[in-house]
Amino acid sequence: MAGFTTHLSGAAISAGIIASSFSLTGLFSVSEVAWVWAVGVGAGLLPDIDSDTSVALKALFNVLGVVASLAVLVFYPEQPLLYLWAMMLSAFVLCRFVIMEAFVRFTVHRGALHSILAGGMFGLLTVALVSGVLEDNVDYAWAMGVAVFFGYLTHLILDELSSVNLSGAEIKRSFGSAFKLFSLRHL
Repeated sequence: MAGFTTHLSGAAISAGIIASSFSLTGLFSVSEVAWVWAVGVGAGLLPDIDSDTSVALKALFNVLGVVASLAVLVFYPEQPLLYLWAMMLSAFVLCRFVIMEAFVRFTVHRGALHSILAGGMFGLLTVALVSGVLEDNVDYAWAMGVAVFFGYLTHLILDELSSVNLSGAEIKRSFGSAFKLFSLRHL
């Protein structure tokens, strides 16, 4: 398995190629292309959310906790300040600790989330979310989805390449467990 720095670097390079390709089309602003790059880099870390100790897992549930806290602020602005703070803290703790712990219990590293099919699912989910938020910019939604898919694939390929010892011409036991079409092994 490739390390965090390798995944981050590989994702930054592949997302840079994708983002610069979209930039050449002239369809997107510089800030939109920058977001395509950032989303592609994030997606390059996404397959490791099924690893119980990964940086990506903790980062994802921290972000979800912050989003849940902000959602409380947006949907209940009329509440008293202390009540609002308590609800925001509860929303964060629920996401970061309770939901994350349940997620950890039901997933296994290099299971179903560590597959090409999962990459496609996350890419299409991104298209759906972005097109739902930005109703008039379907091209941008697809650019984001493509960046997610290729960032995800980059991660899988780097994991697979790290399972081959080129200097000793041997293949590690983990070969074939990272880059697969799908997995029926847990989530």
